Amino acid sequence: MKQEMETTLPKDTCPFSLQSIDLTYSPDPSFYSYTWTPTETGWSFPGCRDGWHLSIRSSDLSVCIKVFLLDSNQNEAKDFCKKQDSVLIRVQTVEESHWMKKTVQSLVSSNQFFWIDGIRNCTGREEYCNNFDYSDGLTTGNAALTSDGNALLSFTSNGYIENCLIIMSNWESNATINDVQCVTEYSGMFCGYQLA
Repeated sequence: MKQEMETTLPKDTCPFSLQSIDLTYSPDPSFYSYTWTPTETGWSFPGCRDGWHLSIRSSDLSVCIKVFLLDSNQNEAKDFCKKQDSVLIRVQTVEESHWMKKTVQSLVSSNQFFWIDGIRNCTGREEYCNNFDYSDGLTTGNAALTSDGNALLSFTSNGYIENCLIIMSNWESNATINDVQCVTEYSGMFCGYQLA
């Protein structure tokens, strides 16, 4: 990946101080950059809290994501994320869902499920629809819910309605996302917050 550091200086004068220099860092200059901010002792630029993974959602939205191990249903997972100053986050892309699955597989040795944001809303729609409502406010589109096998959306299982979404660690399947009952307890959740 190409990385660039850029400094913008006045054209006709020398900068009076470090605070008058505009400094940006671009891991991928065609997509996004971060502005470094002068401090009393040097420079700082936005970054995720320790242990949180940076995910670039768009040129103007970056989020920090972390998986937590804690048996919970979906509502309990949302409450736990709030206590972490974050929200239960949804998946932006297929690639991000694969990162989540690999993260889960590094933590557990058996097939486990981890909550992500999403509740099926099929009011007034046909049975087995895959229309989901999201509450994280940090994700757009449904790119991760592709029909090419990334998501296994069955609507029901053994007669029980499955309206919520999880990331699964299943080694036998390429799929990463599944629908499940919202009240069942699973192994953990993915929380996220917007990087300011």
